[in-house]
Amino acid sequence: MKLFSFALLCLPLLFPAPRQGDYEQAAADTMEVWGAWAAEQLMSGEIVEKAYIPNTSRDNRVLVWVPKGTKSSRLMSASKKTVAIFDKLFDPATREASAAPVRTAVLFPLSGPKSFKSITEAAASSNPALAGWASAATGGVGFLLEDPLSAGWLLDVPNSEVWNVENELVNRLARLLTLERYGRQPHWLAQGLAWHVELKVCKDVYCFPYRSGFVSKKEHKSWAKRLPLVMEERGETPLTAGDLAGWSRNSWQADSAALASGAVDMLVKHYPDEMPKVLSAFAQTRNKDGRKTESDGSWQLIPDYEIPSEQEQEILNRELGVDFLVEFDRYAREPGRYRRPRK
Repeated sequence: MKLFSFALLCLPLLFPAPRQGDYEQAAADTMEVWGAWAAEQLMSGEIVEKAYIPNTSRDNRVLVWVPKGTKSSRLMSASKKTVAIFDKLFDPATREASAAPVRTAVLFPLSGPKSFKSITEAAASSNPALAGWASAATGGVGFLLEDPLSAGWLLDVPNSEVWNVENELVNRLARLLTLERYGRQPHWLAQGLAWHVELKVCKDVYCFPYRSGFVSKKEHKSWAKRLPLVMEERGETPLTAGDLAGWSRNSWQADSAALASGAVDMLVKHYPDEMPKVLSAFAQTRNKDGRKTESDGSWQLIPDYEIPSEQEQEILNRELGVDFLVEFDRYAREPGRYRRPRK
């Protein structure tokens, strides 16, 4: 079975952006939007399979709509652990002044296809720009949106051996938290971060977006061992900018996935203080270069804009203070023996 993870980014907000740092207001705005959806569907009694109960994290950064009758304790525990791991990487107390106003991330573990169809149609009715996505998403198993900041996935995918509800929550929430603070990042970096958090919280990997076919049991827990094998197959061919940046969204590329995961692991382990600066620099670059300015001076972000691979490397080199590709090549070949160069 081919598992799709639909993503549509950079669309207008469905609710007013809250003030910087005010997650209580963000949660209230979010609850109002999706609470109205749940009430409408429940009153009709024709679309959703079950009632959805809102569960908000203590700090109001995450809202999980759990189907009635579903044990929420493990889902909420995974949510809290995900936020804790993310905050160890990116201290919320040092949130960049240039960051967008805070938003609450919304998660929908969906009871079935009727609920999936209902939530996508509700989003499209509120935002015409989502109409095409909603049509394509029909019959899917999961989605992730930047605006509104939300993700949903089916609790059960028949005939699939690579579907774990908690892993789906952790991986998708990590991506939402990245979007909330730093906006759309290069694909390799955003997905590599999600896998890093998934491994920290769940101790294995079950999220293989856009991958089809069989996934062996050892792949779930021996994910990190794939990286040196990829480099061994390359021989003496050094890594290039395109090896990471060339991984296109909405596709599965096994070697690129291993490289993405490894690159983030190197940053986390050996460049932890510099890593937030990298994401912030990518965000600033996209906001500056990835916008379309109209004749009246107004502007909007270009949804499909990607930072050129050479420019990515320039940013990485500048913020890390090393030649990123040279250092990553060293790390990828022998992760356990790598040491960052002394200044």
